[in-house]
Amino acid sequence: MATAKNHVYKWLGRALGDKEFGEPEEPGFHDFAAEVNVNAGYFALSIALAASLLFWPTDAVFFAGRPEMVTAFNWVRGGFSVLAALGLLFLRGEAKRRSHLATLAGLLCVLASLWGGYHLSRCGGFDNPWYYVIYALVCIPCLFAFDLPWRLLVSALSSGGWTVAYLAGRGFEIDRLGFGILNFQVFVTLFAMAWGHRNYVLLRTNWRQAQQLLVQAEALKDERARSERLLANILPADIALRLKDDQRAIADGFEDVTVLFADIVGFTRMTTEMSPTALVAILDRIFSGFDELVDQHGLEKIKTIGDAYMVAAGLPIARDDHAIAMAEMALGMQNVVREVSTELGRTIEIRIGINSGPVVAGVIGKRKFIYDLWGDTVNTASRMESLAPEGAIQVTRATFSLLSEQYILHPNALMRVKGKGMMESWLLEGRRAAESVSD
Repeated sequence: MATAKNHVYKWLGRALGDKEFGEPEEPGFHDFAAEVNVNAGYFALSIALAASLLFWPTDAVFFAGRPEMVTAFNWVRGGFSVLAALGLLFLRGEAKRRSHLATLAGLLCVLASLWGGYHLSRCGGFDNPWYYVIYALVCIPCLFAFDLPWRLLVSALSSGGWTVAYLAGRGFEIDRLGFGILNFQVFVTLFAMAWGHRNYVLLRTNWRQAQQLLVQAEALKDERARSERLLANILPADIALRLKDDQRAIADGFEDVTVLFADIVGFTRMTTEMSPTALVAILDRIFSGFDELVDQHGLEKIKTIGDAYMVAAGLPIARDDHAIAMAEMALGMQNVVREVSTELGRTIEIRIGINSGPVVAGVIGKRKFIYDLWGDTVNTASRMESLAPEGAIQVTRATFSLLSEQYILHPNALMRVKGKGMMESWLLEGRRAAESVSD
């Protein structure tokens, strides 16, 4: 039995262009179809109500001398107007739209057919041209997104009810012309059902395609957000925007910037004493702590090279407290390293060098972009780091002048710096006490 049913469904589906005939509607499509039915109902009922009210006054002129026609059309237009008005009122109920709309639409079609067929029968026989015009009412279900079983029922009741009501009004008298017109009715009804179901299939197909496009659009949105987050982790936000605007090379000058370099003391020795996995885990733990400090103080991480970490303050957005923010960063980096040392049970030290001054910052090249810095300020900060004592934070005079009022800095011995000659430097120890600052 089930096999025979499947064969019938398969044959009907092929005939109607519905490859999934007999399959249940998706819940989402059911809701969508309900909205389509609401719109179709509003359209059909509004047209019916407007046409009845608009042309009602013309019946007395058009059917002058034929009072039976005026009476018949008064009944037809009155009935259609009442049914249409009730339908429009019913469709205003949001909660009832989905659960009862199909019943309402089918009932209205059947009632309209019964009412129109009975009263039109008083206007003449099957040769009456109004018969063909009002019989078109049985095609109204084509506007609605019903599946085929419900469409068959509504169309059969509308067409059959129309015919029975019309014949009842004429005492069930059928002549040869009547039999021919009944055949015409069968053709129109079958055509209307097939046409309506084809519209239903196209609507369901379009809905599925729309759902696929929504899924793809959401996937693209997620992918774009992931790319944006990745880009934000590589480049400053405004630099990334400029690159997306197809600006090929970016180079900006900044007059007041503080640059910090840091590296782990004895890292080369550690590479021979530890496995690569353990070494990378330590670096990740330390640098992740540094990254949190960068976010906390609003700085710009530039890059890491091996065990070296580079960060800048005062770019790409200028700030007056760039040296202070970097001093807090450096002291925080020492705390992170001490915490990691305690966790591992082994001593780890870092050297930090800081310098302040003008730099050029930007992005160059075509692949694997990086926001980088250039200039003497950068080179000197790197020298401060490489020449700093183990575990110390060494700063230049430029940075010292910006920090001396709020931080404790001790002068270090004069040192020879490559390309700079003899230079002064200071070691940053910590913040001054509040009383000392106020004094």
